[in-house]
Amino acid sequence: MKNLIILTNSFPYDKSEPYMETETEYYQGFDRKIIYSLSVRDSKNKRIIEDGFETIPIKFDKTRIMYLLMFIFVLFDSNFYKELRILRQQKKTSVKRILRISIFLSRAKYEGYKIKRDLKKRKISKNDFGIIYSYRFEYQAYIAVNLLKSYPNYKVVCRAHGYDLYHYRNSDKYIPFREYVLDKITSLSTISKDGSEYISKRYPKYKDKIKLSYLGTKDYGCREVDKKSDILKIVSCSNLLPVKRIDRIIEVFKLLPKQYSIVWEHYGDGYLKKDLDNTALNELGKNIKYEFKGHISNKDLMKVYMTEEYHLFINLSDSEGLPVSIMEVLSVGIPVIATNVGGTSEIVIDGKNGKLVEPNELTDIKNQIELFYNMSNEGYVEYRKQARLYWESNFSAEKNYKKFNEELLGMLEE
Repeated sequence: MKNLIILTNSFPYDKSEPYMETETEYYQGFDRKIIYSLSVRDSKNKRIIEDGFETIPIKFDKTRIMYLLMFIFVLFDSNFYKELRILRQQKKTSVKRILRISIFLSRAKYEGYKIKRDLKKRKISKNDFGIIYSYRFEYQAYIAVNLLKSYPNYKVVCRAHGYDLYHYRNSDKYIPFREYVLDKITSLSTISKDGSEYISKRYPKYKDKIKLSYLGTKDYGCREVDKKSDILKIVSCSNLLPVKRIDRIIEVFKLLPKQYSIVWEHYGDGYLKKDLDNTALNELGKNIKYEFKGHISNKDLMKVYMTEEYHLFINLSDSEGLPVSIMEVLSVGIPVIATNVGGTSEIVIDGKNGKLVEPNELTDIKNQIELFYNMSNEGYVEYRKQARLYWESNFSAEKNYKKFNEELLGMLEE
């Protein structure tokens, strides 16, 4: 039997990892495909995915009793003490990091135990072979490599995005068991060149295991929109979290000349929504019409992009891996203004399909918006053309995920 076992944060349950919906359409050539959704809080809210998948929610223990019991076992785990020794050698020991290791291990032990028990129930044999694919490069990857003890014929592949890759994106600038996991996995697929270079520089010993594997988006077609009106319609899409800096968009809009007519619509939800709504209401002039649209499914969002005449997409985040939200808008021909962070410069080519800006250069960001506002129709249409062409060459789901699936199957033939 040739199996594919996938560990996700919670996909296809809850709202997280929406881009996994597209990726799962391209897994072919496996006898069984099983998704374990970790720390699921609501197993009733399941998204529709491709046929042929067995999906098992590993429910979050709301009482946390099991995690506390597993914490006791952590104290008898040799890996716990090995990681502490590494921290001491690097002179990076702190109470916060010791606590991080403990929570990391207790979650991995509890959820790993439930996965192994379920695999046994599903009669997955130790003699089978296949791929264990961790969609995240954090504690989920630790679970994946520990499954090798019971399933030695499998290869472990991990995908690394943003917070699970960049140490500085974590509050204590630390992710446990990096070397332990890197030593045991077959390969690590980063979603950006920036990510590949970052992790290779930190762990040069494992450089040969690290591969670039861009995500991709589906082709919904390309929209022709002219820039002939005196209104600039701008769209943004992200969770409403501090790192996304939606407040910075508001600050930039305040700097625009009052005679500029701007329509701004934001898709995405989060705990900052009320504060941002109040800020926009109190600080934006009458020339800026705005609306926080809230959460929307990925498919519905793409329908919106194909029906609404958006002229420009804006992303002013402080940190990114390589934004799928930008792939989506480029695919339909919408140019982008985005901060030059993470792997964004790999998708926004300055002066071709958009403009790159520095995070805190508000006046420059304002100037780039004015550039698009006053752009000739001929110049604007060329930006849209280049947006679509760059997406076709680099971020097509059809190309990227078929290639990734072929690589997984190729590992099983080695």
